[in-house]
Amino acid sequence: MEIGDWVQMRFLGCAVLGYVTKIYHGQGVFSVRKIAQVDKDGKAEYFNKETYGKYGMSQAEYVAAGLFPEDHASMIDLALMTKDKEWFENLMKKASVRLYIS
Repeated sequence: MEIGDWVQMRFLGCAVLGYVTKIYHGQGVFSVRKIAQVDKDGKAEYFNKETYGKYGMSQAEYVAAGLFPEDHASMIDLALMTKDKEWFENLMKKASVRLYIS
């Protein structure tokens, strides 16, 4: 697991989707910037403000990272909507590398 990996945690009939923001080495715990939570009835709640949670490594399932080029623009929009400056800057760095390579 690395910082920036998208993960999903399931517990008590709910699923939480987010990305890893910090890893507490030696403790088996990591912190996640929660983006969405889906309850057992399928009702989704999206977090527009910075919402974090700590989870055990055994709770995490990796989310497939296969992205299309248009997904990158959507993620930039999402970073702006959630006012996540660090994520936005990281995405912009990747975008500039991608443009330079292309």
